[in-house]
Amino acid sequence: MAGEHLKNITQEQRAEMIEKAKQARQEKRQWAQENLTLKHADENHWRELASKYGYRMPNKHEKASSKFVNRFLKKFGLDKNFYIDHTGFVNGQKEAKANPKMNAVQQIGLLLECYDEDIREGRLQK
Repeated sequence: MAGEHLKNITQEQRAEMIEKAKQARQEKRQWAQENLTLKHADENHWRELASKYGYRMPNKHEKASSKFVNRFLKKFGLDKNFYIDHTGFVNGQKEAKANPKMNAVQQIGLLLECYDEDIREGRLQK
């Protein structure tokens, strides 16, 4: 059962785990601020599209990766050909490597724009 291991830890161990997680999140934010582009002119538009299609956007401190692309494709029942046709990349890792400052919000925001256009133009069905 999920969480069973947490029943056997002390309050001190729990507090230590919480503090370590907090520190890890802060380190991730710091790394992202130093290495990724976090502000995008289209971000509000992307978030509106995400809301329109019931999609939860990734955290802006996450770097672009296949993980987020695969989640996107699965959510909308799309295959890799959609991704390849719209980006020219075979997977999210290749795209991230070619665009090292890209965060996951930008990566998914651009895919949402493509998806929205395909829906409006009748190339895809909702």
